[in-house]
Amino acid sequence: MLGDGMMHAIISMLGGGSLEGPATEDERASLSTLLQSESAASINGARFREILAVHCARLAALLRQLEVALPPELVTAIVERAASVESADLTLCGGGGGGDPPCHGLRRHHHAIQWGAGGGSTALVTCARCAQVVTASYIPRVLPETGGGWYALRKVTVTAGEASFKQCRHFMLEQAGNVGERSTPDPSCAVRHRYSGLHSFRTVVASEWVLRGRVSYEVELARLCSLSAPPAVAVGCVTPTCNVNSDTAWAPGSRCWEGAWGFCVEGTGASTFHEIRALSQSQRASRGGRTSGGEWGVWEEPDLEVRSGDVLVVTIDATRRALGLQMTRHGAAVGTARLLPLNTEPVEGEEEPLALAVGLKYANDSIRLTRKEATGRAERDWEPGAAG
Repeated sequence: MLGDGMMHAIISMLGGGSLEGPATEDERASLSTLLQSESAASINGARFREILAVHCARLAALLRQLEVALPPELVTAIVERAASVESADLTLCGGGGGGDPPCHGLRRHHHAIQWGAGGGSTALVTCARCAQVVTASYIPRVLPETGGGWYALRKVTVTAGEASFKQCRHFMLEQAGNVGERSTPDPSCAVRHRYSGLHSFRTVVASEWVLRGRVSYEVELARLCSLSAPPAVAVGCVTPTCNVNSDTAWAPGSRCWEGAWGFCVEGTGASTFHEIRALSQSQRASRGGRTSGGEWGVWEEPDLEVRSGDVLVVTIDATRRALGLQMTRHGAAVGTARLLPLNTEPVEGEEEPLALAVGLKYANDSIRLTRKEATGRAERDWEPGAAG
């Protein structure tokens, strides 16, 4: 009986040869529609803010009719609690119809609503498969008081499912394990194909697009066995027009790939006949892409190094066009936060969406992806021009 690893290899050869990682034509068409159509943007974006605002406004109006005037803070707390209960009619990404498996691991209408402190940035993220909203955050306001201002509520984030990766023939979407062990499928985990005999970067892309605002992801380096060579990993973002994995040693942050930006770590250990490097022999780590000034380049990052078990916090800001990286080890930040300004070509007057991309080099290296809340960093500290 064939093992899981061999089955993956056969499926890749027979039916998955085209699964290199770039956005499909259908995917690009859906994103173009979302960006160009006001009605589509309303259905997939502002609709959530409108529904929540209506729920909140109705209840606030009823509360104001009480004989005993309630403090504004209590009105706000009641309104937020009611919105969390009454907004179950929101339609988010939950999986394709016709018996298809869920896009993000949850059934349709199964979602979470979370109220956050303060204002901060809002975001809109859509599913790469069904183009429905994966996560959206807004700051709803209820109807104004008589002779007063608006009741501005806290930022609310509506989320459907967990972050996951697209299928890619160079990766197994399953939990980390040893060759020969029975695997557990998990779209939030990506393992560099265990039958890959060539030590060369390949990249897997998240199955969601950041259309607006700032979203952070945690990329846990679950296993970087890397044989006898130094650890190697690359993180960054790509646009829908980026030709991901169009060549060997394809990694964001290296070799100035069109529509890709990122940070790449590739040690300078002894080379082998089975290795194709993404960086030059003299480079150990780099950042690369076209910056906000329009300059293409790959720049040395001498202080960037990783270990198995580290967590890379990658922040994508589709509005301010910036990519951030902070490495953590055992729960504590390591080194300084890095910020890379992006330069992208607008599509019909709109900036292109961005998706997280992660590159691995060695067979059986594995990562785990988690979508985080928007970073707590103050807006004044998140300026693309501040990147070095």
